[in-house]
Amino acid sequence: MPASRLLTPDDAVGFAALTDVQMAPDGQLIAFVLGDNFKTDTKAPRSRIWCVDTAGGTPRPLTGGPRTDRSPRWSPDGTQLAFLSDRIEDGMMQVYRLSRAGGEARPVADLRGKIHDLAWSPDGTRLAFLMEALETEDERRRRLEKDDTIEVEQHPKWHHLWTVDVETGETRQVTRGAAQIWEYAWAPSGREFALLVSDAPFEWSWYQARLARVAATGGDVETVWAPDRQLARPLWAPDGHRLAVLSATWSDRGVIAGDLLLVSADGRRVRNLTEGYPGSVTWMEWVDAETLLVTAIEEGETAVATLGIGGGPVRLWRAPVAFTERAWQRFSPAADRRSIAAIREDGTHPRDVWVAAIGEETLEWRRLTDLHPEAGTLSLGETRVLRWSAPDGLEIQGLLLTPPGDAGARPLPLVVQVHGGPTALWGHRLYADAPGLPQLLAARGFAVLLPNPRGSVGWGRAFAEANLGEMGGGDFQDIMAGVDHCVRAGIADPGRLGIGGWSYGGFMAAWAITQTDRFRAATIGAGIASWRSFHGTSAIFTWDALYNRDRPYAAGGAYDRFSPLTHIARVRTPALILHGEADPVVPVGQAYELYRALREHGVETALAVYPREGHAPQEKAHQVDVLRRTSAWFEQHLGGAA
Repeated sequence: MPASRLLTPDDAVGFAALTDVQMAPDGQLIAFVLGDNFKTDTKAPRSRIWCVDTAGGTPRPLTGGPRTDRSPRWSPDGTQLAFLSDRIEDGMMQVYRLSRAGGEARPVADLRGKIHDLAWSPDGTRLAFLMEALETEDERRRRLEKDDTIEVEQHPKWHHLWTVDVETGETRQVTRGAAQIWEYAWAPSGREFALLVSDAPFEWSWYQARLARVAATGGDVETVWAPDRQLARPLWAPDGHRLAVLSATWSDRGVIAGDLLLVSADGRRVRNLTEGYPGSVTWMEWVDAETLLVTAIEEGETAVATLGIGGGPVRLWRAPVAFTERAWQRFSPAADRRSIAAIREDGTHPRDVWVAAIGEETLEWRRLTDLHPEAGTLSLGETRVLRWSAPDGLEIQGLLLTPPGDAGARPLPLVVQVHGGPTALWGHRLYADAPGLPQLLAARGFAVLLPNPRGSVGWGRAFAEANLGEMGGGDFQDIMAGVDHCVRAGIADPGRLGIGGWSYGGFMAAWAITQTDRFRAATIGAGIASWRSFHGTSAIFTWDALYNRDRPYAAGGAYDRFSPLTHIARVRTPALILHGEADPVVPVGQAYELYRALREHGVETALAVYPREGHAPQEKAHQVDVLRRTSAWFEQHLGGAA
C-alpha cells in the first residue's frame, strides 16, 4: 500500500489500541486486547480480546462484548481464558471465563464492586482479583437526595484482595480493614500472597507502600519489608522462599523501571541483583529458582537478558525498538520459558504482536500481526538518535523527528517535546498513534526534539534520580544543551524554536519560558505552575515532597525556587495552556493560576479546559482538539517549513 498523505489528528486518534499480550502456557496461542484509543459514549474505551497462533495465521476475536473486554488471563493448564467485561452494565466489570475450545463466555460470580488485576491460582481452581467496594445504600440514598456533602478522606473505599472458586462461584475476602492493596502475587503453593500494601486508600499513599504477605484463606497482613523507594511487581521464586521485586523512585504508579531486588520471604535479607547496572529493568519472570528472564531499557533501547541471582545480566538481545503497553514495557512467556510474546514497535513500524524463540545467547523474532494497515498510507517523519553533552559534561540522548521527505538542506523550525514523569523516557516508538503529536508536528514541517534528560529511565538508578531536589535545574540545562546541539548542527532555526509537553513535560515547558526567551511559542499540558498550591491540592502530594526533597511551606526553598509563578515577570513567550477539568493529579487550578498570571503580565496566552477529563484526555473529540489546537499554535507562532 503506497504512502501518499500526511498524518492528521483524526489519523492519530484512529489508530487501534493494542495492549495486554498474554501467551498461552503451551506457547501456541497469544491473547491480546484490541480496541479504541478513545471513548465516546461509554465509561471506558471499547475493546475486545483477540488471539493469534504463534505458528502464524489471521488474528481472530475471542470475545464480542458490546463495551469493554480486557485483562485476558490463561489458566495454568491453558484450557480456559479468564477476563473482565462490563457487558452487563457500563463500567461495572465482572469476571468471565471462556473455554479455549470455544463457546460462550460464562460469568464466574455476581460480584458487586470495582474489579481489576485478575490472576489464576497455581492449581487453576481459583481466581484472585482486587475489588473496591461500591457506595452503600445509605450513601446512594444521600446522593439521590442531594444530601451529599463531601467529607474529604473521611469515608475511604479500600482496594481489598478477593478470591473466587471458578467452579462454584464461592468468593472469599482475603484482606480486610485498613489495608490498601496495590499489587499482589500468588505464592507457588497457592496458600499465601505477597502484597504491596499501604495504610490509606488514596493515590498519595502508594508512595509509602511496603512489601507484605497474607494467607490465602485470609487473616492479618504481615509486613515483610518497608523500603526507602517505591516497589512494583512482587514475584515469588519457584521455591517459595524468596521474592523478586522492582525498586526505584518513580513518579507514576504503573510506570516502572529500575533495580531488581531479591528479598527473602521473611524480609530479613534484601539484595540488589542489578547494583550499578547502567540500565533499568521493566519486567521479569522466573525461569527457575536461580534465574530470571528480564526486559530492560538500555540507553533508550529495549533489551532482553537472563539474570542469575549470583551474577549480573547476560544480554540475549537489544535493539532500537519498544515493548509498548498502555502502562509500561513487559512481555509474556510460555510455561517452558522457551519463547516470549510482546507488543513491539519502532520508529517506522506501529505496534504489533511479536513472538521470540529464546536461544542460549540470542532471540529470534517473528511478527505475527499487521493490525495497522493505515500506517502504510502515511508519509511519516524520519526518526534518528542524537547525543550531546550537558554543561556539566553528562552525556544526554534524545530522538529527533524530521518532516517526511526532508533533505536537510536548511534549518527547520524546531519544537522540543518534554516527556512526562519525570521518571519516564522517549523510547523508539512510531509516535503517530494517540496522542501522536510528534509525528503530527513533523507532518506540519517541524523538526521535533524528544530529549531524555537526567531523571529519565534507561541509564541506571543514579541517572534516573539525578534531578531529585532540583526539578528544572540540571534537567532543564540538559534540554537546552540539546537545543543548542540542533542549532549548531544546522537542524534548527534559532529564531523559530518552540517547547511543549504534558504533565511534568507541561511543567518543564512553563518553567522554560520563565528561564529563557529563546522560545517563540510554548504549549503547557496539565502543567504545574506553583509547587506549593500543587502540594495543597494534588492527589499525589507525597510525590512532590519526595521529588523536591524539601518542606512545602519553607519560604525560599525548592517549592519557591522552581515554581514558574515565582519567575512569571520574566515571561515573553506566547503560551497555550491545556488542562482536564477533573484532573486529580495536577488540579485544573494550576492552569487557571498560570493563565491569570500571564494575562496580567501582558503575555499572549490562551487556555482550553476539557470537561469531564482527568490527567489525560480520553474522549475522542477532546483528543482531536488537543492535537489540532497544539499544531495550530506552533504554526501560528513559528511558521511551517516553507
